[in-house]
Amino acid sequence: MSPEMLQIYNKSGTGDFNPEKCDVFSSGLTYLRLLLHLAETDIAEMNNIDKGQQLIAIQLNRLSTFWKTLLAEMLQISTAARAGAVQLVWFGFHLQQVSALVLQQCRLR
Repeated sequence: MSPEMLQIYNKSGTGDFNPEKCDVFSSGLTYLRLLLHLAETDIAEMNNIDKGQQLIAIQLNRLSTFWKTLLAEMLQISTAARAGAVQLVWFGFHLQQVSALVLQQCRLR
């Protein structure tokens, strides 16, 4: 659950949120949990506005550069700083282009 949804659930938020970015955060938590084999209790406080970003950073440091970069964009506590779906698609497209260029350079050697 995204931090803003948690605020709404706990009746401490205004209800002003971006559904797309809420889904991006939730998907990011799901990826993180699957990649690192985390229990639900391990991610329970990661949507906390006060300490969530620190907890996320600790777990991201255990991942490869690709996953660390992608999930850092997805798991921003701030809705404004969090990537949207279009940004994530462009991230994947850019990564494919870079990978193709690296592969091409390796073949030329």
